[in-house]
Amino acid sequence: MLSVAALSENVREVVITVSRPLDLKPGLAMEAAFAGFPARPLCPTQRLDGSTELNELVFHLRRDGPLGAALGGAVGPGHGVRLRGPVGGAAYRPGTGRLVLVSAETGFAPIWAIARAARYLEPDREMVLVAGARDADDLYMRPALAWLRATGIGQITLVASANRAGAPDIRPGPIPAHLPPLGPADCVYAAGVPDVVRAVERLSAAAGASCAAIPFLPAISRARRLVSPGEQDATLIR
Repeated sequence: MLSVAALSENVREVVITVSRPLDLKPGLAMEAAFAGFPARPLCPTQRLDGSTELNELVFHLRRDGPLGAALGGAVGPGHGVRLRGPVGGAAYRPGTGRLVLVSAETGFAPIWAIARAARYLEPDREMVLVAGARDADDLYMRPALAWLRATGIGQITLVASANRAGAPDIRPGPIPAHLPPLGPADCVYAAGVPDVVRAVERLSAAAGASCAAIPFLPAISRARRLVSPGEQDATLIR
């Protein structure tokens, strides 16, 4: 592991290095096993300023998640991690129709990876983004949203159930209530808290829109090994 940095009171950016670049499409996950903790699927993303080296994987993790308060303490630079994957079936693919991107909590990680890729590969494609959290203090993605606005994305909505600071640009929850009217031509990606993702799936289905769901579930998925037979998982991480 390379670094752990605070993005908000409850969210940490975790960066690990791998021994070789990975062909990993935005929206897919890796099965990550931090030494001393069970494996779980995590979606790589980019730093909020968009930077990421070819030999790095960047994750957004909550401190109330499986790693808990160990993030930045026992789990810090030099901590061992094993990776398998990629896993999941919600990879971003260029296409037609409006992109509607919805994130709940650290579901912003894959949504940010998808949004940034789309701006480079499909700069003329219409995009709408809704990002939410229970607490407005955990809407850590503002630097990324500023980049998207600078590239011409004007339809961005921030949502939170609790807005203790009274920020004027944050709308009250729930997140699905702030989706734009959907239609059959829309391509929806929803990531994060399962209840939110499933609600977005239902709204998409009712409108005839396609929906790629990335619910953050506690159970791990089966994944193909990242290394070939005879190699050691430990060689992937420095």
